Amino acid sequence: MDAQRTGKLINYLRSKKGITQKELAEEINISDKAVSKWERGDGCPDVGILPSLAQALGTDVDSLLKGELKEVENGRKILTEEELKAEIARMQADGTLETPKDNTSLLKN
Repeated sequence: MDAQRTGKLINYLRSKKGITQKELAEEINISDKAVSKWERGDGCPDVGILPSLAQALGTDVDSLLKGELKEVENGRKILTEEELKAEIARMQADGTLETPKDNTSLLKN
């Protein structure tokens, strides 16, 4: 695990969720000082924290370990649920999203 890369990813994902270091820390029961330390690249999360940290940030443990978001075979980024919903909303607003013929929902309610 590269502390710098992982720290940058944690910072990116936390900021993208719009939560503070303190809010993330409270969600996974650690101190905000630990989150700050990780984001600065001065240390890495404990292995036991990785699953809850990944879940809180909307990613997976492997991405945290590598310090990068997973890519699929065709080079496209795997979207989180929030990113997918935002993309669908953007496509609906642009008129580029086709409605299924049987009028089913694209997302679970």
